[in-house]
Amino acid sequence: MKSTTLKPRRVTRVAGRMSTADSEPSSEESTESTMDTPPPGDEDPVAEPRPRWRRIVLAAVLAVLLGAAGFLGYQWYRLDRIESTRDGALTAAKQYATDLASYDHTRIAENFAVVSKNATEKFTKQYEQVSAVLTKLIQDHKATSLGNVLAAGVTSLDEDDAGRDRAVVVLFVDQNITNTNSPETRADRNRIHMTLVNDGDHWLMDDVQLL
Repeated sequence: MKSTTLKPRRVTRVAGRMSTADSEPSSEESTESTMDTPPPGDEDPVAEPRPRWRRIVLAAVLAVLLGAAGFLGYQWYRLDRIESTRDGALTAAKQYATDLASYDHTRIAENFAVVSKNATEKFTKQYEQVSAVLTKLIQDHKATSLGNVLAAGVTSLDEDDAGRDRAVVVLFVDQNITNTNSPETRADRNRIHMTLVNDGDHWLMDDVQLL
């Protein structure tokens, strides 16, 4: 009888398990291999850069807003300054009209000095010519007058040739007059057209006319 020699089968150890060389790969190995490879399309998408036109639009909007804010701020400042200038001119005109319409024969030089102090050089010269005649009449008739502004309003506000603020004010002024010819108080109503200029410190009378 012929003896038969059996060849031993080669055994390979894979992942801690015994396996024959001609055996099929294990399902665990197949699964592990599959899990290690990410499926196509699962990668994190790269963020797209923000379109340039959005930045341009945003910059344009900001520029418009800043321009509008600057314009509104300037307008507010301008209107506030005009209102302040108008109020200052009106207050000064009322006081100066009262000074012009008020006098007392016992202190006539004092009265005229107050008027000249608040006048430009041009108007001061005109007033001195008139006051020389008025002084004699007031003293001869022992006259007194008390001026009272009933109403007043600024009719124009601009600048003169020298760049100074200029205002024209119309005033309605009452004079309560007494003198030797008329012992009882007599009321005279006058309408005054007054032009003032601002020398930087305060308003000055530059022209006065009776209307």
